[in-house]
Amino acid sequence: MRRFVCLLAALAALATGAFAARVETIPYRAILSSANENPPVTPAATGAANIFLHIVRDDAGNIVSGSVDFNVSYKFAAAPVFTAMHIHRGTASTNGPVVIDTALPRQDSLPATGNLPARQAQFTNSGTALDAVAGILTNPDQFYFNVHTVDNPGGAMRGQLQKAQMGVFMGLMSPANEVPAIAAPSANTGGTGMVTILRTYDSIGNLTSGWIAFDVNYRELPAGSITAMHIHTGPAGVAGPVTLDSAMTRTDIPDGGNGTLHFENELNVGAFATAAALDGVFNNPAGYYINSHTTYAGGGYIRAQLRATDTMEFQVNLSPSNEVPAIASTASAPSRLDVRTIRNADGTVAAASVIFDTNPRFPDGSVLTAMHIHDQSAGVNGPVTIDSTFARDAVAFGTTGTGNFYKQVMVSGGQALISLNDVILNPEKHYWNIHTATNGGGLVRSQLAAPPTAPSIGLMISAVTDITRTTAAPGSLMRLFGNNLMRVSTNLAGFAPSDKLPTTLNGTSIMIGGTAAPILASSDTEMVVQVPAEVTGTSVPVVVMTPGGSSAAFPMPLAPSAPDLFFDSVGGLILKNADFALVRPENPAKAGEFVLIYASGLGQTTPPLATGRVAPDASYQTPAAKVTIGGVNADVIYSIASPGFVGLSQTAVRVPAGLKAGNQPVVLTVGTATSNTVQIAVQ
Repeated sequence: MRRFVCLLAALAALATGAFAARVETIPYRAILSSANENPPVTPAATGAANIFLHIVRDDAGNIVSGSVDFNVSYKFAAAPVFTAMHIHRGTASTNGPVVIDTALPRQDSLPATGNLPARQAQFTNSGTALDAVAGILTNPDQFYFNVHTVDNPGGAMRGQLQKAQMGVFMGLMSPANEVPAIAAPSANTGGTGMVTILRTYDSIGNLTSGWIAFDVNYRELPAGSITAMHIHTGPAGVAGPVTLDSAMTRTDIPDGGNGTLHFENELNVGAFATAAALDGVFNNPAGYYINSHTTYAGGGYIRAQLRATDTMEFQVNLSPSNEVPAIASTASAPSRLDVRTIRNADGTVAAASVIFDTNPRFPDGSVLTAMHIHDQSAGVNGPVTIDSTFARDAVAFGTTGTGNFYKQVMVSGGQALISLNDVILNPEKHYWNIHTATNGGGLVRSQLAAPPTAPSIGLMISAVTDITRTTAAPGSLMRLFGNNLMRVSTNLAGFAPSDKLPTTLNGTSIMIGGTAAPILASSDTEMVVQVPAEVTGTSVPVVVMTPGGSSAAFPMPLAPSAPDLFFDSVGGLILKNADFALVRPENPAKAGEFVLIYASGLGQTTPPLATGRVAPDASYQTPAAKVTIGGVNADVIYSIASPGFVGLSQTAVRVPAGLKAGNQPVVLTVGTATSNTVQIAVQ
């Protein structure tokens, strides 16, 4: 599938807003070693730091404030006395000044191996820390994290900062998924598993670190203990080896069999199987499974294949004026709710990761006591439905009342899941509330979205994004532009692998000629859809329907065939058949070489391919296609619906001889319908 990465990127890329999000969090890691000190020091020590950079921006994208969270694990030969930890400016071979201080108090009684207390540093829109943050965002490897001890006051272990990739993967766990299947004591026995991974790479693409957190909500397990929890390599129906470990300790199952697990582990990426699994989970999560082992089923009792998650975000600014009744206060809290879900086949949410990412700006001495999502419209107080599981003693705020609170929770059932399914349809009916010791009912609050507005369509063109290509064909891919197209923007990553695309996503559906159109990509202002194969005529109406209402009908020209070739700023998206490499000026096609031309809109296949269905194999032939390169007819070897995709065709041709070296125009014709012109590099 990697050979089609460029095509998918061109197809799924949607426009984004002009300004950066008001609130964002970027993870970094530092792999720490005493050998990295300048000069190296003894005793030998190793460790790792997860560093989360929380940023608040104004409407122009300027950073106005933020916080940095530090979570550090370490391993020394003997118990050290820690005195400080900082971010310094400097390359790996230099010693530089402190630019972000954690204000870690002296630690005299920690063991030789363990974790330092979590720390948070705040910064505003001026000063050394803000300059450092700007530098870290631009070039993190010019900064290093250093841990200091009594024995080594200049630094006991250090490592350069590396930006981390974060992935969240989930699965619905069941005894029936074990190999062989286990007969459960109850039909409700099972669980929901969530895996959060951070990984880093160096400048030449080598994997340098990996960290993993396991969360499992289990239900109605028989009495006993959970003894282990892992990621195994293996597809459904196969019992595979352990490749990513949770390092969990044995946990007794409470009465009733319901409970939660949370364990974190630094991964040894020097082990081939571990490194391969880290890449594999990101690239093909269905090839890996999460398994919880028990005293009565050592091979595993509940299991699930991992699934990728889609992503939704809610950018809000919580205010005292939104409380009911309103509160007179200068407090504020620019915040981001990050929701990642796996979906049922009908598009409803099956389970989710919810990250509360808030930046309180409260009066000095304020004590936060709780944070929730409530169900109710603006101006009315409603019940708590999604709890951040906030604990007042877990916040690393200073005395100024400023800082960041970043907490991930799993939503796997009950009223929380019911409410979350409504959040993605009607966010204006739900609000985020932060409670304090002096304002128990809430100090700051915000609805998750403004009241809905009916959608509107402004333009509809071919998915190849040529503004002149406005005619569609049955089965072709089209790109629709407008406003308020979705209440909450997302993608299709949370759906289980399937041979059919959904026709409804977060309450949005698109009717083309009265038939629901499959959705490939979506946002508030732009969507990619497939024209239903059933539609006929020369012009058909397109209507977008959302919980906020329906758009006016937009007329779309229709023809039996309307071929459109995919392209980018360099040329046509054309691959060499021999190695599936993209044809580029530095990798031109030669006379006699076979190349694959990717297009949409050639028309219905033989045999017919149903609307929204992935082409299962290479047997679905398009209408006869003619191709010219540089004005010369090219031999067409075949033209088919591209296997594994919806609405995409691939036409294999032989590059004709006698063409002048350089860029040459490519045109594809079906009957009397001619495509747009793209360029191919030839030699």
